[in-house]
Amino acid sequence: MNFVLRTYAWQAILEYFLPGLLGIKNGTLTGTESAVLMVLVYNFLPFMILPLYNTLSKLDKSLLEAAHDLGANSFWTFLRVILPLSVPGIVSGITMVFIPAITAFTVPALIGNGKYNLYGNEIELAFKTLSGQGDYAVGSTLSLILLLCVVVSTLIMNYFDKDQQEGGQLW
Repeated sequence: MNFVLRTYAWQAILEYFLPGLLGIKNGTLTGTESAVLMVLVYNFLPFMILPLYNTLSKLDKSLLEAAHDLGANSFWTFLRVILPLSVPGIVSGITMVFIPAITAFTVPALIGNGKYNLYGNEIELAFKTLSGQGDYAVGSTLSLILLLCVVVSTLIMNYFDKDQQEGGQLW
């Protein structure tokens, strides 16, 4: 389902369904910071879960058995074995969520009623001012900063990605 459609569905849920369910008369749950955060988490949670699942599904089960054989309980097995081996999935998930989440300007506009701005909203506002003359220098600078964040996060992800392979041979 489209991102904007899911956001509109959450807007209807927060305006009509949940206030009626909770017994809030003549009220809405939109326009709050917690509502914006909840919808952002809902929209981007799959982008974090899928890389983690992919990394954890490749985990060798004999490592967990070895940790238990050496006397580690479940907590220490997680802390010393599972967590270090899942770092590539964590970094990949953070990269896949970070950039789209800060540039998602539809959620603050629809759910936050325009009261909360993310980075994408600031870029949009820099190009669309009230006078009709956009401040292109500020908008361009903010866009370049965002591009730098994308490059840095990609470099960090490539550093932690141990499964990189070289290109194949042609013959």
